[in-house]
Amino acid sequence: MSGNVNIYGRARTGPYGTVSLTGNDKIGATFTESQRASNVAAAIVEGWVRNDFTMDVPDVTVPTELTTASNLGTVTYSGNENITLGPGDYRANSFNFSGNVVYTINGNVRLNISGPVTASGNAKMEILNNSSLTLYAGGSINLSGNGC
Repeated sequence: MSGNVNIYGRARTGPYGTVSLTGNDKIGATFTESQRASNVAAAIVEGWVRNDFTMDVPDVTVPTELTTASNLGTVTYSGNENITLGPGDYRANSFNFSGNVVYTINGNVRLNISGPVTASGNAKMEILNNSSLTLYAGGSINLSGNGC
């Protein structure tokens, strides 16, 4: 994590995984800021971070209709853009938004992204009332900064 990331819960990694906290990052299963940890050593002592997680996770099957849905291509937005995605099924090669981008989901959206997903800076995704987003990500997901 980097920037001003707050996890209101716990982080679990595999036996060789790591969690890093930098800047104003905090972690803890409480909304009381003074009880959340701002460094990994304290987070481990409090039980907010553990590095012994193992689990068999079966591959998710992407619904067939998403493999031929409207192709958004390589999605990249930065700066102060406001983008709205209406109801429907979509696919994309990758998804990258940064800066002050606001990506709004208006309706029930299913999105299949075959490559990496990156959100940084103050970029954020808003899901409006009575809307939903089902995301299938085939690549890495990297969320950092103040948004997301």
